[in-house]
Amino acid sequence: MHPLKLFLFSIIFFAFAINTHAQTGSITATFTPNNAGSKPVTFTFSKAAFKYNNSHGYWVTNPHTGSRHINIQPDRGYGNTDAAFISISESANDFELYTGTSNDSTSITFSNAIYTVSAPKYDVQNKEANKPMKVHIVSFTPAEILLTISGRANRLKREGYDADGENGTINATAHFYREAKYDKSDLLPG
Repeated sequence: MHPLKLFLFSIIFFAFAINTHAQTGSITATFTPNNAGSKPVTFTFSKAAFKYNNSHGYWVTNPHTGSRHINIQPDRGYGNTDAAFISISESANDFELYTGTSNDSTSITFSNAIYTVSAPKYDVQNKEANKPMKVHIVSFTPAEILLTISGRANRLKREGYDADGENGTINATAHFYREAKYDKSDLLPG
């Protein structure tokens, strides 16, 4: 093979190899309304591997309490595209979620140009009717996090009057990666 062709082939192969190893995080969520006349809404949100110091995507474990703190959101300027905002402060792998309860540091919201979908509101007057959004943490490592979300949800229109929204169910998977960070040892004097 001609040396120039071999060189170009090597560059293309190297670029392809790097691209195939790049990790992309994603969220896919489908809200199905209880009303048979309403159409389901699907949200998809992709993100390359979060940088370790990116405040829009971090997760840590509190060494004193064992509570896991997760924050996932799009970078600035996402506009009217699909977006996901996940803020979790929990120690259990499985927990239930309502909007407007005592643990407001845990919330999950999906949005697009028309709708916002989040956990259902807790009805203090009709306790029997309350059914929560359920979250399961499948994997939690410094470099990777995988969540599944299911159960009840509430959909609101982003514009106009929509006081109570529409109840339904949600099924979602959130899978994100973060670049590794290695501890650096102190330099010796001299």
